[in-house]
Amino acid sequence: MSNDINLITHKDDQSLIELKKLKIVRNISFVFAGVIVLFSIVIFIANNAFSTSGIKSKEESAINQIAMLKDKSAKLFVVDNRIASISKIIKERNNYSSISSLISLVPSDVKINNISFDKKGISFNLISSSLLPLDGLINKFIDKTTKKEIIKNLTINSLTINQKTGSYYLSMNADFL
Repeated sequence: MSNDINLITHKDDQSLIELKKLKIVRNISFVFAGVIVLFSIVIFIANNAFSTSGIKSKEESAINQIAMLKDKSAKLFVVDNRIASISKIIKERNNYSSISSLISLVPSDVKINNISFDKKGISFNLISSSLLPLDGLINKFIDKTTKKEIIKNLTINSLTINQKTGSYYLSMNADFL
């Protein structure tokens, strides 16, 4: 017999190669389909996690917080402006704490009939039933003047007596340092 005779039919080598290529293409298409499905799931999850409605709600929340801070900043600006104005007024005004120390020198048996003060000094109108407390008060004021405490000048305007009541009236001015 001859070696050239082949009883088994061979398929075409060309068709076998095409079948192998077809299997490879099919496998690659399944892999791509799987990747696309996986990628779609990831996009779906990301879209839900970072959805535009979520971003819009976060944006609205941030805008509301900024608006509240804007109101607070406006209030703080007004308060800061008022504090600056008050500080300016306090710096410009005279310190009248010395008036209370002068009034504390007035003895209990001397009554203050009238008191007025301005930037330069203070004016007293005093009433007493005796000259001794008035003398003591004048001496205390003179002592403050000589020690250069509170008073720069002391002027006695008048000393009168009301003969009906027996009361003495003293009017004097004291200039602040």
